[in-house]
Amino acid sequence: MCQRFFTRTNAMLEISGIRRANMSYCVVQKAGCTMWIRLFKYFEGQNYERGSPMTLTKYQVHYERADLYKRYTIYNGDQFVKRSHRVMTVRHPFTRIWSAFIDKLLLPDFWFSKGTQIVRTVRPKASKKSLQCGNDVTFPEFVKYLLKIGHQRTYVNQDKHWLPASDICDPCAFKPDIIAKHETFITDLEYTVNRIGFGNLINSIKVEDPTKFEIRDEIDYNFHIYDTFKSCLTKRELAERLWDAFILNGYILANQTFPKELQEDKITAVSFEELVTDVRAKFTLSHEEKKAIRKRVLSTAFKEIPHSDMNRLRDLYKNDFDLFDYDPFPEFVPT
Repeated sequence: MCQRFFTRTNAMLEISGIRRANMSYCVVQKAGCTMWIRLFKYFEGQNYERGSPMTLTKYQVHYERADLYKRYTIYNGDQFVKRSHRVMTVRHPFTRIWSAFIDKLLLPDFWFSKGTQIVRTVRPKASKKSLQCGNDVTFPEFVKYLLKIGHQRTYVNQDKHWLPASDICDPCAFKPDIIAKHETFITDLEYTVNRIGFGNLINSIKVEDPTKFEIRDEIDYNFHIYDTFKSCLTKRELAERLWDAFILNGYILANQTFPKELQEDKITAVSFEELVTDVRAKFTLSHEEKKAIRKRVLSTAFKEIPHSDMNRLRDLYKNDFDLFDYDPFPEFVPT
């Protein structure tokens, strides 16, 4: 496969893993890496006494006990990576950048670090608040920014959450034994942990309702980081953005309007999670219905992208399409 490609990056920007399981993992952001890092830190002792990696929140995974997140390299004489079971996960480039937009720019996580840079780069007459907060980047603007920065890893504020996966982890250099896909994440995760001898963990993962877990995790994470961004949005506005994100992800029906009576001083992570849970109890969505909602959302989002930009986007992620067998003309992208 690799012999067919002439544009090699040789990149392995972030390698982690479980040494005692003889597994290394080349990290590709927005392709399930939080779950994998959750497992790695659990095995290093974070919340290990609680008996399940699922007790670790997204906030804990990324902001607590950084000393337990082990990184490895092939360049210092350590043979671990070369001799290990090598794993990476990938995702369709278009759903990956859409997920990054929702997670990092609709929600405030990257407003200051990336949102302000995007506004300065692609919006000629931005307001003072937009320049200071980076709070209102649109998806078409985000795509234009991606096209402008391209493959440049040295460009100011470039980020691994949207660099092509092959720019982050070149499979022709890393030579993975397993390339898992986000689209079949739990199945591939189960296969991988069984292969490395930790199949007993899978039950503690599968027992969690993935939608409930994701909702709880996102609410907890964003309320944890709220103080950083409180000069740019109120708690009510944060809750409203989370509500919108849950609708876009198919967790809440679009006809469920955000409650106008919600009072700023009464909003907490716990109370807001209870509100979302109560609303979701009014309806039941099957897995197929959620997929259909997400497909419609993606179609609507990509309909806003000009054809010329879509063609350039396909060129930007060409190696990912080719290497990982993804369709550059998925059915959710209008033709």
